Amino acid sequence: MFACVAAAMLVCGSLCAQDRVGGCEVHRLEDGNYVMFYIGYSDVYTARIGVAFSKDGITGWERYEHNPIVVPDEDTWDASACYKPTVYRDVENGMWHLWYNGRNGGPEYIGYVYHKGLDITK
Repeated sequence: MFACVAAAMLVCGSLCAQDRVGGCEVHRLEDGNYVMFYIGYSDVYTARIGVAFSKDGITGWERYEHNPIVVPDEDTWDASACYKPTVYRDVENGMWHLWYNGRNGGPEYIGYVYHKGLDITK
C-alpha cells in the first residue's frame, strides 16, 4: 500500500503553467537531487514541457529559470501542445532524450528532442 503525502508538490503560477500543471516524470540524479519533467498549461489548449528540481523528490520543488524547455512550434504539427514527456538519461552518451506527444488541434503525434550533456541546468 502506498502512503499519501498531503501536500501539493508543484502548483500553477509560472509563465508556462498559468492554468494548470500535470503529468510528470521524476528522475534521481547522481548527486542525490531530483529532476521533474512536467506539463504546464497556459490555457486549456496550450501545453509546454517544463523542468523543476528538488533535493528530496517530495518538497521544495523549484522551477528551472529557463522554462519551458519544449514549446509548441507555430504552424507545425505540435503548434497547440507539447506534453506527456518521457525522458531517458543516457549516461553512456552524455545526453538526455525526451519524447513527447504533440498536436495542432487534431491527432496527436510523437516528437523527440535531446539535450547534450547530463547537466540540464545549462
